[in-house]
Amino acid sequence: MVLKAQKAQISGRVSHDNEPLKGATITLEGTNIGYITDTDGQFLLKNIQAGTYTLKTTFLGFEDFEREILLKHNSDSVFVEIEMHEDEHGHETPDVVVTATRSARNIDDVPIRVEAVPQEEIEEKILMRASSVSMLLSELTGMRLQTTSAASNTANVRIQGLNGRYTQVLTDGIPNFSGMSSGFSIVQTPPLNLRQVEVVKGTASVLYGADAIAGVVNFITKNPTERHEVSALINQTSILGTDISGYYGFKPTENFGFTILSNYNFQKEFDADGDDMTDVAGYNRSSFFPKISYNFSKDLTTTLNFGYTREQRNGGSISKIDNAYTESNTSQRLNGSLRTDWVLSENSLAIVNLAGMQLERDADFGGYLFNATQRLFYSDAQYTLNTGNNELLIGAALNVDDLNDRTPQQNDNRDPLTYRFSDVGIFAQDEFKITEQWTTLLSGRVDFHNVYGTFFSPRASLMYKPLREFTFRVSGGTGFKASTPFVEEAEERGFRRLFIEPGGLKAEKARNAQFDVNWRTNFDEIGINMNALAFATMIDDAVYAHTHSGPGALSIVHVKNVSGPTFTRGGEVSGHITYSDFKFVLGYTYIYATQEHETTPGNIERYEIALNPRHTGQFIIMYENHEEGIKAGFENFYTGFQRLEDNGRFGERSKPYWITGAMIEKAFGNFRIFINFENIFDTRQTRFQRTSIHDSRSGIYQPLPIFAPLEGRVINGGIRFVL
Repeated sequence: MVLKAQKAQISGRVSHDNEPLKGATITLEGTNIGYITDTDGQFLLKNIQAGTYTLKTTFLGFEDFEREILLKHNSDSVFVEIEMHEDEHGHETPDVVVTATRSARNIDDVPIRVEAVPQEEIEEKILMRASSVSMLLSELTGMRLQTTSAASNTANVRIQGLNGRYTQVLTDGIPNFSGMSSGFSIVQTPPLNLRQVEVVKGTASVLYGADAIAGVVNFITKNPTERHEVSALINQTSILGTDISGYYGFKPTENFGFTILSNYNFQKEFDADGDDMTDVAGYNRSSFFPKISYNFSKDLTTTLNFGYTREQRNGGSISKIDNAYTESNTSQRLNGSLRTDWVLSENSLAIVNLAGMQLERDADFGGYLFNATQRLFYSDAQYTLNTGNNELLIGAALNVDDLNDRTPQQNDNRDPLTYRFSDVGIFAQDEFKITEQWTTLLSGRVDFHNVYGTFFSPRASLMYKPLREFTFRVSGGTGFKASTPFVEEAEERGFRRLFIEPGGLKAEKARNAQFDVNWRTNFDEIGINMNALAFATMIDDAVYAHTHSGPGALSIVHVKNVSGPTFTRGGEVSGHITYSDFKFVLGYTYIYATQEHETTPGNIERYEIALNPRHTGQFIIMYENHEEGIKAGFENFYTGFQRLEDNGRFGERSKPYWITGAMIEKAFGNFRIFINFENIFDTRQTRFQRTSIHDSRSGIYQPLPIFAPLEGRVINGGIRFVL
């Protein structure tokens, strides 16, 4: 007789006031082992290897319960009695701590509206697009991923209808992407080491300076843990893409810990419509991200972050016959940061950040070169004093953006793009809890810019919680942006024949106001989180690129400030509903964005900003069963019509469209196999209109607006390992 090796098990009962809780979620952190309690509140976790685990219990409307469990032998059997306590705030989900407002606070207690994407949702999007965070951001309500180059597939993220250059991207609270680098930031950022993504919509210059007119996206990376955390992924797509990623984190001692993320991403040039032009650019990318943390004492902690990314990206003609238009981009990014947290007393904290980045980019746009090096340096120091009902924060920041245009003299005779910006900012923030229901947040910042002068950016927010289920927020503020020629239209044309307005550019200045209401509650096993938001933003002296025909086949691009205001307004409605193993996500966004400009003396033209869909919506269903190790999802996204800027050759408005996708993952121990069907019905722009005007024999190439997906239907699948 052959005896099978036994494995340990954990059983128990979950209750409240001695009454069983049906539907509570039991998980062993760091594993795929889980259970949903039955009608008697009981659970059973089987097939567990010996070791030390954290048992976590969550239930709608109750505080999380955690307990460390030690299984010395594979034959151990442990019973746990769990008594749950009601959450006085009535959360239907575990507490979420956010840092994008420069203070680590519970998301429900922040007067500024912050949206947080937890690690669970990040992992779902990894299965759909393993190479970057682009899909994760594009599917958030009120946000849109905008492709800026059809040949190279560079892209940025729009918030509330404003161009991507107005969005400040952070990593662990440190600004690291702007100017020339912004078009590559989203498509090159890997998701495997992320534990949370935070989004602040509306002007945030008071917190992060000149590049945060539309809002802030903060990528929070994982910290090392006392248990070995290992995850690896291999992904293959039907459009000839391959992704290999690996992550390892460990804290071997009480004071020292580290994490390492390594990625290799390959994409072959892909032509979805057979017109000899790439719809998906080819690329070969390698990246490496180590992170080290060290505690000098319980009050003094230092974290070091490094990153290296190298990519070769090619697009344009597939055949590459003589004179055919091709693009190539070689980029190399090196960045590092140092953060020090010093707890001065039980109610005061000091934080110091130092960071630097260098990006080298060498591009060839059909024979026209663009070579440049961008260096960024950032530092800040802040002091926080918490006296119970009042939290005061003061600080200062230095930001240096140095771009060196290394392009050799070209026959297009464009203006050189070299600049050096330095900005010193002094900021203060005071959050005061007036009563249990009312909280105010007053912020102000003064920036001294070496080129554009002095700016004062105030912001005020008020939060009202009449009941634990309802939260009302109203906020308003101002912001500014140091203008650069790196606008979307210039990227589309490879910076060819680019000329800056005589006398230079003015700084862009913004005013924003928004109001939102949040309702969170639960009915037995049903958890509901509904949010509605109304917003308005006005920008003066917005930079835009005016294109008109020049000699030969190429257009001349003039970068200038518009004479009238840019005005975006609209609203969002979103809902998250959870029931048993199911999660439902609903979302709708309305945006109407206009711009005024004096085209000729006395003639003021007012028009809708291009490539801004007025109506977008989403409907997502997710199913996750921890016990069976199954995760599945179905999603539907609607994009309404958009105004086009192509002189009416293909119509003034785009066609609305739907995108439908589905995915499933099954766990087998530590291994998980997944398959994802993206854009099932093959929606792509070339079914509506062309993405460019080109002639392979003469090399003539002119990009057209990108308003829909380029790649069409994509099927991807692979295997994950999680320990």
